[in-house]
Amino acid sequence: TKVGYNFVGWYNGEAQVSAEATYTFAATEDCTLTAKFTKNTYTVTVTPGENGTVTGAGEYELGASVTLTATPNEGYNFVGWFDEDGNQVKEITRGSTGDINLTAKWEAVKYLVTFIVDGAEYSSSEVAYDSVIVLPEDPTKAQDDKYTYIFKEWVGYTDGMTVTGKMEFSAKFEEILR
Repeated sequence: TKVGYNFVGWYNGEAQVSAEATYTFAATEDCTLTAKFTKNTYTVTVTPGENGTVTGAGEYELGASVTLTATPNEGYNFVGWFDEDGNQVKEITRGSTGDINLTAKWEAVKYLVTFIVDGAEYSSSEVAYDSVIVLPEDPTKAQDDKYTYIFKEWVGYTDGMTVTGKMEFSAKFEEILR
């Protein structure tokens, strides 16, 4: 048999005369025998992993066009398809046979989180989507002839806040007369 096909049997017209690949018979009259084959079907299994959805899994005949679609959740990018051994599968070559199991992998988008003191950048970093924001050390502000300054808060920040996009927080100071 040809790779990707299964032998079904020998047929005389529509009647199957043997399901064996080798068919021995006594020739007593003219006859036309036909060997019939079916295309193999293969199972494509796709696992979404975390942070996205996938489509395209199913049973496919040899040579069928298979379209896999990976749709990331908000804040994530699709990295690629990976096999059972953790190797990235960039292309399934023509003539590949057998079932295949693929897992979609994702990575969190990184956003710039910036802390501002008196209109200037105090601290910034790229932080992965949905990660808890880590505050920098509390800033200090030099006293002047009139005031002493005490840091109070980062405006807009709340405890346990996670990154949802580009974010910026400004320092708020209390002014105390000297």
